[in-house]
Amino acid sequence: MYWDFVMNTITYILIATAVLFILMIVGVIVGVIIIVYRLVKKKFGKKPALISLMVIPLILSYYIYFAIYPNDNFYRGEFRKIVGLKLPESAEILRKDASYHDLHGDYCSSALIMLSEAEYQSILNFVKNDGKFNGNYMMMGSVQYNKVLGDLSENDMVYEASYIEKEDRYNFIGFFKDGKTIIIHFASS
Repeated sequence: MYWDFVMNTITYILIATAVLFILMIVGVIVGVIIIVYRLVKKKFGKKPALISLMVIPLILSYYIYFAIYPNDNFYRGEFRKIVGLKLPESAEILRKDASYHDLHGDYCSSALIMLSEAEYQSILNFVKNDGKFNGNYMMMGSVQYNKVLGDLSENDMVYEASYIEKEDRYNFIGFFKDGKTIIIHFASS
């Protein structure tokens, strides 16, 4: 009985905190829009000020959307960060997922990538010969990794390698038996 009361109280406090946080963010955005509107109206007139009222939310929406749902260029950058090579232009990103950065900038990302057989072999050879990768990998899974892995299995991989950088940045690459598909995974904590 007592613990139910405590849990309900904690739940209400968390909900109230989330609502206040959202209201604060919305308030700041509305405040910025009003300031920009007044400045543009004062300098250029009413019509450009009204246009700025429409443009600012569109720009904010664009940045918010791509912060939550990164495009393929983000995953190409992740590949470069993990492997140290540029992802070939012909590579096709089949599945991808990333968490949103937390307050410390930590996040997880994964991508399933289809390459040509020659590109696959070239990257596999590079990873096998690169001193930073450990062939005796340590797996650090995440929701994003499991989602991208989907119906595939780690047993379908012919080679897996990983390394930890700066004590909290886990990097992983796996090569599937089909000779064309790889998976990359990054996690920071």
